Amino acid sequence: MEIEATLGEKEGADVRPGQNVTFNVDSLAGRTFLGIVTSAVPAASSPGHIATYKVLMHTDNPDLILKPGMTVRLNIILAGRRRVLTVPNTALTFQPGKASRDNQEQVYILGPNRQPRPVAVKTGITNGRRTEILQGNLPEGSRVIVEQLQ
Repeated sequence: MEIEATLGEKEGADVRPGQNVTFNVDSLAGRTFLGIVTSAVPAASSPGHIATYKVLMHTDNPDLILKPGMTVRLNIILAGRRRVLTVPNTALTFQPGKASRDNQEQVYILGPNRQPRPVAVKTGITNGRRTEILQGNLPEGSRVIVEQLQ
């Protein structure tokens, strides 16, 4: 079965044939389906309109449960790595008290006397909830601070 989606310029620019897709259908709650991108091309647009990409994906439909016209919520997997160190995205935005971030990527861990201690990091890819840590003195299993308790 073919699935067609229209993505905005920002979202569609990195989509390539061969990338994996997961999607859900509102009327089939609790089911996740798998697919693969077969085509991603800029779509024709009229003057004054945002550029878009027409993306075609293929999925198996052996039970014929998927029907034409169904609305899907899809996730196109642009990049992926296994067995990497990640932190919750909230750890990258946490700021204790009046501390300044100085435009440096950092997370906070509990230091001596249970005081927040910054750790400089370099980040990689993200899924919107967790972000890969490429560099930094942050051993696996470190407990990062994600919020300040009042």
